[in-house]
Amino acid sequence: MKEKIKKHYKFILGIVVGLVLSSLVAYAATAVASSNVSYSNTASGLSSTTVQGAIDELNEKAKSHCPAGYRCTSLINKAYIYNQASEATNYCVTGEEDTCIETDCYQSTAVGSCEAGTIIKYQVNDSEEKYFYVLHDDGATLTIQQRERTVSGAWYSGYTINNGPTSLLAALDTATSEWTNVPNQTYTLGTTVFKDNAYTGCSKYNSCTYNSYTLSSRTGKARAITLQEAVAVGCTEDSKSCPIWMYNYMHDSISNGGTVNDGSTDSTFSQTKYYTLSAQTPYSYSSSSSSDVWTISQNGSVSTYMTNFPYYGTRAVVVVNK
Repeated sequence: MKEKIKKHYKFILGIVVGLVLSSLVAYAATAVASSNVSYSNTASGLSSTTVQGAIDELNEKAKSHCPAGYRCTSLINKAYIYNQASEATNYCVTGEEDTCIETDCYQSTAVGSCEAGTIIKYQVNDSEEKYFYVLHDDGATLTIQQRERTVSGAWYSGYTINNGPTSLLAALDTATSEWTNVPNQTYTLGTTVFKDNAYTGCSKYNSCTYNSYTLSSRTGKARAITLQEAVAVGCTEDSKSCPIWMYNYMHDSISNGGTVNDGSTDSTFSQTKYYTLSAQTPYSYSSSSSSDVWTISQNGSVSTYMTNFPYYGTRAVVVVNK
């Protein structure tokens, strides 16, 4: 459909360009604004009788001429069907395998048209493309998580969880400040629904029923994944329960069924976990051995860990238009 649309307008554009060139011959001796150059619109099917008007009309038609329920323009450059290496011969885990199969699911405005795990190659600014995975498809927008770690650093610089992941979110703000093509998202604890509910307090991996810290309404390009979003794509406390894309590009991903490690050799200074927005307990600890923040682990499970480990960081979760 898109190719037919493109060919149709290329044909009309060719007519307009031809008329422009013939008009330039007639006006070669005089500089005339394109809005003052007339042409016959009999062959083009356009209503405008000047070259500039025809060009403007053509641009508007190109923007609006989309099949019902589809979008013809997007900052998504490519999308691929996700296939875990362990489950498919023609696997596609990172988006860069030769076996990847493209999908146009992001052109549809239907809720859920892009399945969780769909690989999205997104133009974050005029010069950078980055890979993401779909967490959920809300019809008009996609909530997607970056393929690799976006930032290193602590969830919070101390042991308390009461103030929330302020260190982590500040680092994400800095790291994504030049992602000019990524819209801001505003979220308020207790109000904004993260996939299934609005809570950031989870007593168990599958029970998020309260808010465990205080954080005012935030606006930024990126946040961290929530525990309930991870559980929604299959994660539990069991090893390898998460899909591979959730724990690929970590310290020892390959040993746990992944396809790419993060390149580090020392687990002390590498990413063996990354943080979520979700915490476990509604009070602060004074011990460095506290385990109160939910993380995604390199073995493909969710687990809790202390807030201030300086190497974990997280992967950016952004909301983009389809």
